[in-house]
Amino acid sequence: MDQQLPPWALVNAWLEIQNQDTSQNVKDKRLKMLIYYFGSIKSAMNYVEKMTIIDKHHSYLQLDNSLLIFNFGVLAYFCI
Repeated sequence: MDQQLPPWALVNAWLEIQNQDTSQNVKDKRLKMLIYYFGSIKSAMNYVEKMTIIDKHHSYLQLDNSLLIFNFGVLAYFCI
C-alpha cells in the first residue's frame, strides 16, 4: 500500500454501494477499487471507522479551540 489512500468519505460511499440496489457492473467496479487500495472489504471498513473517529475528534478540537479563544477574548475584555 504505497499509494495514497482515497478520502474516507469516498471509501464509505464505495462500501455503501455494495449494499444498495445498484447494477452489478457498478458494484464490481467499486469492489475492484476497494480491493486495490485495501486488499479486503474488512480493511476498508476499518479505515472508514478509524478515519471517522479521527474526523470527529478533530471537529471537537476545533470547537474547543474556538470556545477557548472566545472565552479568552471575553476574559481579556473584562480585565482591561
